[in-house]
Amino acid sequence: MSNAGFESGFQDWTSFTGSETITSDAYAGSNALALSTNGSGVDQTFSVAAGERYTLSAYGKTSSTEWSGLVLRFYDNQWNELESVTTQITSQSWEEYTFDAIAPTGAANGVYSVWKGGDDGTTTLDEFGISGTATPPPPTGNELLSNSSFESNFAGWNAFSGSEQIATTGALDGDRVLQLTATDSGISQSVSIDTGSSYQLSLFAKTDTATGDWIGAGIDLYDVDWNQIDTVSTRITASDWQEYQLDIDAAAGASYAVSWFYQGGDSGTTTIDQVSFQAADILPSNQLPVITSNGSQATATITIAENIAESIANIRGVVK
Repeated sequence: MSNAGFESGFQDWTSFTGSETITSDAYAGSNALALSTNGSGVDQTFSVAAGERYTLSAYGKTSSTEWSGLVLRFYDNQWNELESVTTQITSQSWEEYTFDAIAPTGAANGVYSVWKGGDDGTTTLDEFGISGTATPPPPTGNELLSNSSFESNFAGWNAFSGSEQIATTGALDGDRVLQLTATDSGISQSVSIDTGSSYQLSLFAKTDTATGDWIGAGIDLYDVDWNQIDTVSTRITASDWQEYQLDIDAAAGASYAVSWFYQGGDSGTTTIDQVSFQAADILPSNQLPVITSNGSQATATITIAENIAESIANIRGVVK
């Protein structure tokens, strides 16, 4: 991002109202941006690639009671808006704000902007940043779920309400994606697990439902008689694609793991794709390190000449 700290004034930025000012009350360097009137703001355009994840950041503070925040909008090559994601600036002292978004299908341009509503107080911003990384492909190898990316619709999954849908547009990878739109809608799938192993559920998800509705993903562990012995869950809150991960250790007696996704309320849609449930190795704790150099023994004899002021051995090992 060019002129990210406003050290060159408004160079490379487009002003909204002309009331925007440069202040010396900066987080870093000599300059920062100050917004003090309703509708004031600036933006900057950059190229994007569909499917890539973009992390945006800025330092900000505000003395206003009105909404001030950062906005990212995605457009196609004809400048039709496809999606947008926002985060509000609320701190009265300098704080770093970051948010992620994945460029939707057809995206070619991104516009990163900051905007202030109302005439009370001042919102000050500095040190904007944008970084892009490729969205990881669907996991391979140790996948325990069947039909984890919904390419075979609901095959292998149990539906909660019958209102669940498989959409054929908007997928991160492949041709299909899960959508939950009704109260108590959701799906689940059970797999056999090994006691003592660690497991991770990962997924990409977004939702436009009301903030009061609980939407989330989770893992439930059961014994051989299907008595629940452990659970872990996380809320899905992002309005654009975000990766979520949950980890759980299979306690004594655990025989089955149920991965599930759930939406409470019917005010919007929750979209889920690229689901994975995999086992991860657990390293034993409180074990002595294993030396892999100098003969791989617990002790080693090293002979050196006098008055040598440099390293005499490289010790390699694995801490367990």
